[in-house]
Amino acid sequence: MKNLCLVVLFIILLLASCEAERLNNSQSIDTFEVISTSQLSIAKSPIIIDECLASDVKLCPGTFANLAYNLWWPENINDSIIPNNIFSSSDRNTLLFTEYHDGSARLMGTTKMGSCILSLEIWFKDQMESGEWSGKYADPLTERSDCKDIRFDIQRFYLIDEQKSTIRTIEGDCGFRGLNTYGIVQRKEASSPSHYGSQLNFNNPETDSIFVKKSLSSRAWVMNQSTGELLWPINLDFHLECAVQSNDSCQTAYSFDENIASCLSSFEGLDQLGWVLGPLNEGDYSFDMFANTANCDITDGESLGTVAVSYESGEVLVTYNINKEYELMESNTYAGKNMLPLSKSTNTVQIPGEYSITKDLHGEIYIITHAVVCLQ
Repeated sequence: MKNLCLVVLFIILLLASCEAERLNNSQSIDTFEVISTSQLSIAKSPIIIDECLASDVKLCPGTFANLAYNLWWPENINDSIIPNNIFSSSDRNTLLFTEYHDGSARLMGTTKMGSCILSLEIWFKDQMESGEWSGKYADPLTERSDCKDIRFDIQRFYLIDEQKSTIRTIEGDCGFRGLNTYGIVQRKEASSPSHYGSQLNFNNPETDSIFVKKSLSSRAWVMNQSTGELLWPINLDFHLECAVQSNDSCQTAYSFDENIASCLSSFEGLDQLGWVLGPLNEGDYSFDMFANTANCDITDGESLGTVAVSYESGEVLVTYNINKEYELMESNTYAGKNMLPLSKSTNTVQIPGEYSITKDLHGEIYIITHAVVCLQ
């Protein structure tokens, strides 16, 4: 009887040890060491109501009227807008503004000044119409200018969600900004209360009116995430070319394959669109590119072309084949051993503008292919 008790006790301890080992080896998505998709909790993604490509603005006539930019980041708030403190888009650095049905919005992508590249993920919350905003915060900006006639009747307002927003200097000579990750908080100035909030309108009274476009203007502080210290001011100003607002529409597309696709928004804590595909072994593949896939549902999505992937001898080559009625404005590709692309400095999941293809790969890999296309 004693021996039987010992055997039973040994089995119980063995099972407990195996369970502990299994729990220790199954990392959560917070560490981004994904073992399998079955271990991930599914997070509901808000419904997208508009996607817009952010384009640079020019200042109203004046000393620096010909400077195109989308972000101003000076060392001091009284500094002028000059070439060494403004960032703008390029062929490989663009910003995408997405509005959601729940009253939130997100600005995500990269922007560039010289060799310095910024990575932005700025979330906006508490969308309000003009009347509600005036009653709660301040009267909105109402002055007209010679170069812009603002549409007051369709203004909307957001507040920056400082709990979810970051700005990162990720590459190049960024001067006093260094290479770091910062927080963002909405800026309010006593001398100019009408500039408070993030104002979404058709036309911005401080910038050019070459085209009548939807635009966004926001004033913020760059913040030390650890201490909460407000470090430098920034201004965000850009036009928005939106899929539902114009026939000259731009859309975001990702490759998809029902057998190997995992929706990015299904990863806990990750709000990105699109899919990661894999695992893939060496070989040649062709995948459809889909846009307008809210919650990763391709039922109502639009196929915008295909992407060809060749994985051979440790190298990955990708070719985007977009339908002839569209122009490929931007493409970003991730290929690597991890299921998700991770930033080496912060161990956070990268956004499309930061994607890269790992060199000298072997065995099974994962890929994400992302494109921004516009009707020609």
